[in-house]
Amino acid sequence: MGVMKYMTWGLYRGLTQLAFGSVVLGTGLHGYASAPEKSDVTEERVVEEILVEAQKRPQASVDVPLAVNAFSGTQLDDLGVANLEQLSDFVPGVNIQQQSVTTTGFAIRGITSDQASATNRPRVSVFQNGVDISRSRGSNIALYDIERVEVLKGPQATLFGSGAEVGAISIHQQRALQENSAELTFGVGSKNNQEFTSVFNTVLNENWASRLALHYKSRDGYIDNPAGGDLNSIDRQALRWSLAYEGEGSRWDLIVNYQNDNPAGTAFSSFYFPEPDAYEESHLDQGRDLGIDRELWDITLEGQIDLNSQWQLTSITSYRDFDAQEIFDADGMSLPVLLFEDRVVHRQFSQEVRFNYDDGDRWQGFVGVNYHQEEGYQKITQQFHEGYLLLLPTVQAFLFTPTAPFDESLLLNPPPLFGPGAPLADFSGIPLNPALRESQTRDGNNSMFDLFADATYSFADQWELTMGLRASYERIKSQITTPEPESPGGIAVATGACGNGFLNQPLCNDSGDLISRRLTQKDNFWGMAGRLVLSYRPTEDTHTYLSYARGRRPNTLDFNNFSAVNNLDDETVDSVEWGIKYRSDDQRLSADGAVFYHRYTSFVTQQPGNTPVASFDDNGKATTTGVELSGHYQLHAKWRMLANVAYVDARIDDDSDFALADHRFRLAPLWSGSLGVEYESTLADVGDWRVGLIYSFQSEVYFEDDNDSNLGNNRQGSYGLCQLNASLTSLNQRWRTDLRVTNLLDKEYLLDAGNTGGLFGMPTYVAGPPRMVEAKLSYAF
Repeated sequence: MGVMKYMTWGLYRGLTQLAFGSVVLGTGLHGYASAPEKSDVTEERVVEEILVEAQKRPQASVDVPLAVNAFSGTQLDDLGVANLEQLSDFVPGVNIQQQSVTTTGFAIRGITSDQASATNRPRVSVFQNGVDISRSRGSNIALYDIERVEVLKGPQATLFGSGAEVGAISIHQQRALQENSAELTFGVGSKNNQEFTSVFNTVLNENWASRLALHYKSRDGYIDNPAGGDLNSIDRQALRWSLAYEGEGSRWDLIVNYQNDNPAGTAFSSFYFPEPDAYEESHLDQGRDLGIDRELWDITLEGQIDLNSQWQLTSITSYRDFDAQEIFDADGMSLPVLLFEDRVVHRQFSQEVRFNYDDGDRWQGFVGVNYHQEEGYQKITQQFHEGYLLLLPTVQAFLFTPTAPFDESLLLNPPPLFGPGAPLADFSGIPLNPALRESQTRDGNNSMFDLFADATYSFADQWELTMGLRASYERIKSQITTPEPESPGGIAVATGACGNGFLNQPLCNDSGDLISRRLTQKDNFWGMAGRLVLSYRPTEDTHTYLSYARGRRPNTLDFNNFSAVNNLDDETVDSVEWGIKYRSDDQRLSADGAVFYHRYTSFVTQQPGNTPVASFDDNGKATTTGVELSGHYQLHAKWRMLANVAYVDARIDDDSDFALADHRFRLAPLWSGSLGVEYESTLADVGDWRVGLIYSFQSEVYFEDDNDSNLGNNRQGSYGLCQLNASLTSLNQRWRTDLRVTNLLDKEYLLDAGNTGGLFGMPTYVAGPPRMVEAKLSYAF
């Protein structure tokens, strides 16, 4: 993929020059230089109302009977939201953790979705232009030239498929418009930050329009690696081209996306052998060889046809492909103990056909079908120093008493990795391999066919009833392949272990004889999910609703690292929610709140144990209860406030028979929220200037469902972050400058802890970014 990176950059520069030349030429031919109208500085400012399509039709957010938070592209710019992680600061009950561009945890109301395996389905759906892109290695996309982002909470199977067990994030990129316009944005900042975004929209004729958006961003890592290079950097190139046709009663949009990411490695730091200042330095032995190489592209064709005054047909056809590889140092220190290579390849095709109905009076709704086919694999290659691993208490306990529970108190005295004689050269006379290298691949081939319907009936002037149902048929095929190790372990060879592997083993019988290095299983499943909502409008400004919904995560056909079948039933959630929404008649106040109760059955989580091999199992029942509140208030023409707060108690039931009874879910703080204030005024003969200060906070959060793992070190205490935003926009709306300072007070905090090294008794943590300053200059033609 390295060659493709340079081809992409060359194409990017060429297209930028070509597009810029087209704009200059178009200034005279098509009117690009026509000045925008000047702003009316005396106009009363209001809270922006955003039309959302959460229910597959345009509606004001206040009219939608579910918990939805929406942001326009302009709002994202004003709030300084440059990625999905920052977006979650403004959505109550949502926590998005971006450890790296390919390892993003989406947590909605306590439930996290971040598994990369092709044999597992996500719990949170991420959509792009109406298409499911939820697979974790490919769901983190660049937010540039965005029309709006909608975040829906609670089970949303009817609206966004069976993967939306607890919610969905729907990203709508800007389509081609019937206007001639262009905008260039340049940015610089801390850690050699460089950014360039250009957008060119062209009217081809009265029916056709084209839009080209180009984006480039790079930034050095904020953690130095003495072994070479830096860590946690950004290196991204992206391109989007869209073509739109609009005729009488129909519109068609063709959208092509391409993105390439090549950041440096993730800064894992060891708990037991930390650097002097792990928030600035992490000594990882592989140096510049660590990093991520991800390439993704997709093409989507969406059509909307008005069949008559009541019926509209929508068709969405999409193909998506991504290839992501990450090399990371799992031990978090300079010794060559644990090195991992994670390669994920995924391809998907989807087709949705939907009929929307609106009689203009009592009935609204839709009925449709969706076909989604995906295939992919995840190959994990592990390289170990066998002499170091045998010093670890976790590994020793696993080798000598594999069925006995592991006593984590042994980790209070870390192994003498820097002591005399380390690492071990042999074990009971058996020579140990300093570069044991083995791999395992999991393949998934899934086909899903959904039939769905949703209808809203206004049975009185102030009352509505909404009913939705989705029936799913899934054909799932899973496969695991465990080849002969490239460099087998000394202990495995000496003891005649089946397959010669250390952590990964093919299927063997009780006598230790090899049966097969490749296993396949397949099955078919049916599932049902839906919702029932009662809505009441006591006034034109107020909307209340009471809903019941069922969400479902499909069945899993999987294996453990020893090739034993590890299949799991579908995980379901039953939800009851009461919500209220208010938007004042003068449009200066917008507020909403929700109280909810979620009950999970067959809840799946990683199980504690003495083995360095992760094990997932049905943990029984789990419960989430919570309250969410958010609001925007325009105090008067110059001052605006925004606030949100969430209380989410998400935990495994305390009467569960499993080891994790009463443990809280990972990435689920009990309290979280943000408070912001913004001042806007006009400088005479210059333009409008705006300055805002935002404080976001969260209470203690666990990084594993096993709250006691790694001696309780897998947590981050309560903390808050400040962000400063300032901008100046010229009176003719052409020029705009922005200044943003994130983590204004330079707070030290953790993004994650435990990680892969924790399975071996070598937990690591990932530090959050320090204070960053960024300045941008934009010019609109």
